[in-house]
Amino acid sequence: MEILNWKEILQRYDYEDPSAIFNRINTKGFIAVPEDYDIINMIVLWKINRTVKIAFETIEYINSIAKAINTPIEALKNTDVQNCFEELLDSPGIRLAMASTIFHFYQPKAFPIIDERAYRQVFSEKLNPNGRWDIYSKYISACNNICILNNIPFDMIDKILYQIDIEKGNKLIGR
Repeated sequence: MEILNWKEILQRYDYEDPSAIFNRINTKGFIAVPEDYDIINMIVLWKINRTVKIAFETIEYINSIAKAINTPIEALKNTDVQNCFEELLDSPGIRLAMASTIFHFYQPKAFPIIDERAYRQVFSEKLNPNGRWDIYSKYISACNNICILNNIPFDMIDKILYQIDIEKGNKLIGR
């Protein structure tokens, strides 16, 4: 196979720069260490073209929110949470489910993960994956109410809703 215009084709190649991955591998050397799991996950995300670009200031903002917010009610009342969440959603590669997952891992006592399965169980409707804070805040509030009603620890609600949807035999939309 002859490819005469390969340089032109290569210029249109639109993937995340892999140098950070190569640098981490070269820095650690070719010995197996726990860091390899993280490196392999980076490679997988790079391959499926799902890496994200979050501004360092946004990451600092997430950390400050995680330190200040401890409950879902605090999350809903604090305008910095909304602003930070919207800023995160404006980052390339981040949509509603991923933004909620990031918030959840930084502060699980205040932020549930929103995904199509859990959302369907709460609202009996399809989740708009391009949704914004208004959808997420409504979900946080509903999850909090379900937790209070059922005496469920808040950091477990998304997992319970997800599992209920699976056990009902529901399929992911588009699959």
